[in-house]
Order: sequence, then structure tokens, then C-alpha cells
Amino acid sequence: MPKNRIILIRHGEASLSWQNSRNPGLSDLGNMQARSVAEMIIGMNTENFSIISSPKKRALETARPLAYKTQKKITIDETFTEIPSENIPNAEKMSWLKEIFSTDNEDLPGNISEWKNNIIKKILNFSKPKIIFTHFVVINVIISFWKKKKFIYSCNPEYTSITNIITNDGIIMDITLSNDRKTHINV
Repeated sequence: MPKNRIILIRHGEASLSWQNSRNPGLSDLGNMQARSVAEMIIGMNTENFSIISSPKKRALETARPLAYKTQKKITIDETFTEIPSENIPNAEKMSWLKEIFSTDNEDLPGNISEWKNNIIKKILNFSKPKIIFTHFVVINVIISFWKKKKFIYSCNPEYTSITNIITNDGIIMDITLSNDRKTHINV
């Protein structure tokens, strides 16, 4: 496989927090962020890229301005959805996520481990440029894999941050994160 570029974009600010809604859309600020990141991406020589999105509303709504401006179709890919938490009560999500973040990769629950492995496998097997609209933890999974971390959590990507990934022959060669917050985890 030749050298390839993948761009991950974290969704814009959601209208409700992750622990208060299973699938919120974007807030007014999130919609502005989506339009702004579309303009940035258009200026980055990305005409050969296809657009992929998590099925979650906030990711899809972040992808739409870019798709509209480039007249490209959005492909929905479940691989890049947020961390599986369907059975976790909303009120317990933040404490559950902090526990997951402090759990060694070898000891993760089976569904989380499978989700994580599917993300890595898909990223490593892309042979053409992609722009992927996704979530905080998905970005962390990829970066922690590349850095060979024992845990999923490794960075704080801001809303609509751009993470550039270069792969070559199924290996991540380089990752750059455009905006890493230095504040508390605000998933």
C-alpha cells in the first residue's frame, strides 16, 4: 500500500452533553464550528478525499457543510461511532468513561476492545485519502495506539480539531493534532 493521508475531525459542540443525551445534534456554536472547519479543509488540498462520518447526529451535522461545499457524498461508517455505552445510564457515563480511561488496554471489556481494534484495523487498511468526522474517544484510540500507550486516553482534542494521520503499508507513520485542549475532559 502506498503512503496515505487520513484526516480526523472531532464533531462540533453538541446541543447537549454526552452524559445527558444519547444522540444530540449540534448547538448553534457547533454549527458555526462545522462551517468554519469546512472552510479550513477546503483550503488544504483535499479534493481527492472521500468523506466518512460516524452515524451520530453531531458528527453528521459537522460533516454536512464540507459535503455541501465539495458536492461529495457522506459515507456513514459505524466503525467511527463513539465508544459503546448503550447499557450505561446517562448519569453514570462520566465516571464509567474515567474508569475505562484508567483501564489497561489488555483489561478492557470485550465490546470496548473489539470497538477499539476495529477502528485501528480500518485506519491501517485505508488505501485512499479520507476525511472522517468522529468523536473524542475515537481520536484517542488511534493516537494511543500510535504512541503505544497502555490506556485509551492520551489527548484532549477540541471540538472540530483536525488530526492528520499519515500511513504507509498499513503502519501509522505520523500523527499531528491541530488543537489539544489543556483543560478537563469535557466529553
